[in-house]
Amino acid sequence: AVSKHLGKPAFLGRFDNGRVEEFLENHATLGLPGLRAHAKGIAGALRFLHDFEAPPNLDLGGCGLWTTLEAWRTTAFAGLTKRDDAAAAAVRNEFSEKRVSETLDALRKKAPPDDQNMVFAHNDLLAANILVDAESGTVRIVDLEYGAPSYAAFDVANHLNEWAGGTGDVDDAVPLGAPDWSRLPTSDETRAWVAAYLRTEEAEAIDAFSRDVELFLVVDHFYWGLWGLNQSCTEGDAEFPY
Repeated sequence: AVSKHLGKPAFLGRFDNGRVEEFLENHATLGLPGLRAHAKGIAGALRFLHDFEAPPNLDLGGCGLWTTLEAWRTTAFAGLTKRDDAAAAAVRNEFSEKRVSETLDALRKKAPPDDQNMVFAHNDLLAANILVDAESGTVRIVDLEYGAPSYAAFDVANHLNEWAGGTGDVDDAVPLGAPDWSRLPTSDETRAWVAAYLRTEEAEAIDAFSRDVELFLVVDHFYWGLWGLNQSCTEGDAEFPY
């Protein structure tokens, strides 16, 4: 249903651990600099995804962000207790499960209500999941593996954190696993991005949404931090420095 809404690339089928989508001529994924260069187009493409309305016979459930974070916290620290390597010990010394749980609870209390600005979110909008048509400049979003109902502002924050890099894109000058936070958008760039996403120049609306984005920038660090700990416990760190 979401693929039909997006139009292209068309969904062709699925297999045990993935899906097959249409090949698009003259399209290429973005490198890290492209996130800034195509900011307005990406904002428009994400808003179009968020405009998706599930058909009446499709129940997507409610917002799963906080329950996902709770589940990942539990499994991550359970996995860490079973490891005796230096990396796991360093994480345990720096972050107690109690401290992480209390911080997430505090962030949730500051977050908007679960029924406010809820959308079908991408949840993984890094450069490699964005295609640009070399001829028209059209931006397309791909790879909905982590797609689920969530806050619109969380999805935006998740993307803006990706401006720091560190995910290993081919032309990414930032070392793998070491984001460069100086690359994050400035406050003016964030406001411009939000204005393009909201399709408005109304200062009050831009300010309100930008405040939510700022909160979810922090939540997003916990989201991928806990995800990384779980990946490290299950897959190890040989191929990627989780």
